[in-house]
Amino acid sequence: MSLLNQRVSETDFRRLVEEHGRQVYNIVLFMVQDSMLAEDITQEVFMRIYRYLDRFRGDAKLSTWIYRITRNCCLNHLKREKRQRELAQLPEDLPGENSPEKELIQAEQQALVRQAVGRLPSEQRLAIALYYFHERSYTEVATLMELPLNTVKSHLRRAKQALAQMLECEVQDDSSG
Repeated sequence: MSLLNQRVSETDFRRLVEEHGRQVYNIVLFMVQDSMLAEDITQEVFMRIYRYLDRFRGDAKLSTWIYRITRNCCLNHLKREKRQRELAQLPEDLPGENSPEKELIQAEQQALVRQAVGRLPSEQRLAIALYYFHERSYTEVATLMELPLNTVKSHLRRAKQALAQMLECEVQDDSSG
């Protein structure tokens, strides 16, 4: 697919959306914590991609350029809203042959972690999402976030410390109640 041409065909653009749409949506959902809003922002991301595709120079991978646009759209939204939304519920179809009780406990634990991640500052949340949920390397996260490598490592370290404190407080609250 030659995306560097001035005009991209509808077929090529549709293929681009199919290849990157799910990951873009997941990152947006993780950042804005609202599924309907995530759909709107994902659509905005792809409209920007389509509009500015002729500006893609090929200096970086196409996926890197797409994630930068995704990040900027999310951060712009968060700045406009100046508030964070609650995380969307995890899907109920958890894999495995566990007992219903064990699956419920796992779902509750995952929901607690997601809620705690949702309370992190946006840059830390994005770093966590890219590194842990999208399995990007430190270098890839730094490139996608347009930050120095050590800043990304610092964001991840601080995020993990904050998450540990939040989850410890949550466990203490549950045991004292």
